[in-house]
Amino acid sequence: MVHNTTKKRPVDVFQEEKQHLRPVRELISVPAKDKLSYSNTDTSITRVVRKDNTILFKANRYSVPLGTYSEFGKDVQLYIQENTLRIMDIETGEVIGTHEISQQKGLLIQERAHRRDRSRGIPAYMESTADKFEDKSLALQYLAEVKERYPRYIRDQLQLLNKLWGNFPSHYINQTLPLCIKRKLYSASEFHDMVKHLMVQHPVEATKPVDKIQALHQESSYLLDMKPPTRDLSIYMDIMEGGDSS
Repeated sequence: MVHNTTKKRPVDVFQEEKQHLRPVRELISVPAKDKLSYSNTDTSITRVVRKDNTILFKANRYSVPLGTYSEFGKDVQLYIQENTLRIMDIETGEVIGTHEISQQKGLLIQERAHRRDRSRGIPAYMESTADKFEDKSLALQYLAEVKERYPRYIRDQLQLLNKLWGNFPSHYINQTLPLCIKRKLYSASEFHDMVKHLMVQHPVEATKPVDKIQALHQESSYLLDMKPPTRDLSIYMDIMEGGDSS
């Protein structure tokens, strides 16, 4: 049958394409950061990202992050391990989607994180986060490095950093910033741990006792020097023993 889009018979197209096919390598190299090992025992196929930022696999659509699609064409590699489908960016080697394979047909299987464009509003979010620090320029420097290391998860990193202000005194958070830069701790979790460590090492000093109470109004200051009248304890002892207190 003639394909509706290509207007060609698949069998004829395959005769042309198979001349360019190459044997699958025994081991496909993947960056160590993804900690995934693929071998020739795994099923590997290529798909083109569609306009709606999905790929087709066994009559279902599986999502990839918004912005993955390119009008010039974007290919991704699919790896099937048992009942799990992993989608890898061929250019970067990064796994951009992980889905459980559905046995049904015609479904859209979508990760929650893929529903929003995570690149929008990030500069403003970084700016508002840095505003909370006493040294804003240093905070922006720190956040820029965090973004460089975690570009896909920068929004999550910023959310975690913002939560610190509701859980810890600002004094400790501001002290932690230069310490994290000095030790090259560029993640929200490491920042959080450093704040807790700093609090343990340098607890807040106990409040010093007030030497003298100050009057709210000058005309009432004489009241501070007044002393209430006192009675001899023997009077109360007589009352308790049934004596006459008059």
